[in-house]
Amino acid sequence: MEWISYGDDNTMTFFARAKQRKLASYIYQIKDTKGNLVEGFDRVGQTMMTFYKALLGEKNTIRQIITQEVVNQGPTLSKEQQVHMGNEFTDLEIKEAIFSIPNTKSPGPDGFSRGFFKTTWQKIGPLICSAKSQDLQKAADHSTPNSLPHQRLNEKQNFVLEQTH
Repeated sequence: MEWISYGDDNTMTFFARAKQRKLASYIYQIKDTKGNLVEGFDRVGQTMMTFYKALLGEKNTIRQIITQEVVNQGPTLSKEQQVHMGNEFTDLEIKEAIFSIPNTKSPGPDGFSRGFFKTTWQKIGPLICSAKSQDLQKAADHSTPNSLPHQRLNEKQNFVLEQTH
C-alpha cells in the first residue's frame, strides 16, 4: 500500500492492483444442478440465472397497496427528520459511514477492503467525498427530469411535510 503515498505517478500500479483484485473475485467455474462442472464467464452466469430462476420463479409477485392507515400504525419520522432526509450528505457523514464498517468486511466491487479506505483516508478521503456527492447529486438530478435540483428538493420537502398533516 506504499504506492498510494506517491499519488498520480503510480496510477498504472494502482489500476493493475485493482484489476488483479477484481480478477481474484471472479467465479471461473461452478457445478450446475446436475453436478456437471460449467466453465466460462457466460456459461457460469447462465447456470447461476437458471438456478435462481428455478429457486425464486420468474413471475412478478403482485403487491398489495399499502394504505395510509397501515403506515400510521408504525413509527414515523418527525417533520424535522423528514426535512433532514432531503439534505445532502456532509463529508463528515460520509467518513463516519465508511469508518463504521468493520475492516474485516468483504471488499467492495473495486476489490478494496474498508480497512484500505480507512488507512488511506487522509489522501483519498476528499476524492471519495467529492465523488460520492457528485454521484448522489446525479441520482437526484435524474430522478425528476427537466427541473433544477433546488426545485426538486423543495418539492420533496413540501411533499414530505404534506404527508405529515
